Amino acid sequence: MHVVIVNPYDFLPWESNRRYRYSMLAAELALRGHRVSWITSDFLHVTKQYRKQPTSDRNQDLRAVFVHVPPYYRNVSLRRIINHRAYARGVLDSLKSLHVSEPIHLVVASIPPTESARVAMEFCAETGILGLVDMQDPWPRDLESFFPKSIRKFLSSLLLTSFRQDVKIAANLASGLVAISPESLDYLASFRNHQNPLTQASFTLGFDTQEVQIPEKEPPNKSSSIIASYIGTFGYSYDLETVVRSADICANKNIQFILIGDGPTYSSVRKLAEDLGLTNVTFTGRIPFDSALPILLKSDIGLVPYVAAFPPNTVNKTFEYLFLGLPVISSLRGMFEQDLQEFKLGLQYEAENADSLANALLYLNENRHLLNEMGKRCLEYAKTNMDGKKIYEKYADFIEELFAA
Repeated sequence: MHVVIVNPYDFLPWESNRRYRYSMLAAELALRGHRVSWITSDFLHVTKQYRKQPTSDRNQDLRAVFVHVPPYYRNVSLRRIINHRAYARGVLDSLKSLHVSEPIHLVVASIPPTESARVAMEFCAETGILGLVDMQDPWPRDLESFFPKSIRKFLSSLLLTSFRQDVKIAANLASGLVAISPESLDYLASFRNHQNPLTQASFTLGFDTQEVQIPEKEPPNKSSSIIASYIGTFGYSYDLETVVRSADICANKNIQFILIGDGPTYSSVRKLAEDLGLTNVTFTGRIPFDSALPILLKSDIGLVPYVAAFPPNTVNKTFEYLFLGLPVISSLRGMFEQDLQEFKLGLQYEAENADSLANALLYLNENRHLLNEMGKRCLEYAKTNMDGKKIYEKYADFIEELFAA
């Protein structure tokens, strides 16, 4: 079977030690004897740099097809939209070329981006090829978080209509739907005109469990500070002002905060910390994951702060924290909240309530042995539920069963 992956974001297997969704899926499909072609972008989203392209295929079972696109340097920008449109055009040309040289049997197209997923599913519908849409982030809903709340409804209606149309067309033309969580799968399925049964499944984000050796941690002693870290976007759906206000409440305690990333609210969040005169909050700006990893490994708590209006969901950063053995303090609702409480992976706090977040931090500060116990449970949870080999074996099974049917 010839499977084509349409995704511009992930690292190719030879580019990095990080093994994420599509590199692990591609490896599993190739291991089973399938031919895999990956239509990617020559500009890498994670590093915001052009990829170093190999002169020939590094792996005879995986063909990388590079689409040339213009660069962008901010996650939310006109340049990124232009980049995605160029990628979508390249995807269509690449699918046509690949299908002529070696007939394609199935296409897996990620969302985001939305336009390339639509183009891929339109091609599949025209040629009778099976098409899977895989939603990693619930676009366009997640993009609304980058707009100020006061004008969100207006801007969302004005700017995101084409994104919604892309997802609607892709979902209606697809032979199957896949998503990173049950909540995202429900969101993707909601775009279908007819709610008749369609082959669908959710496969959580998996990791190569051999990728990072997590050191054994001892609970921090009473004289040292515990470190609560956040990594991600500074956007309007993220409860980062509340994090800063909780840091103010904890100012005289041995608790340090490290906030990694940038975005539209970065300046206002940092200014709030400066106005409060806080010395227990560090802003790193956006840094490569290889630089962020040592910070996370030295941290004691991973923060998952979302505003009250954020819909129930499971987000990527929760997987990062659990995989690194970090207890989580979260305001997320939905499946992750249930797992957080059932498996005792951390504490829940009330969104947009600085006292509630501070109380959770102070409780763990006073009961430091719990950090070690929770961290071990997080690692066990990750080993059981986030083992990429097991997850992508099931994903490959799903693809094979869909093709056989």
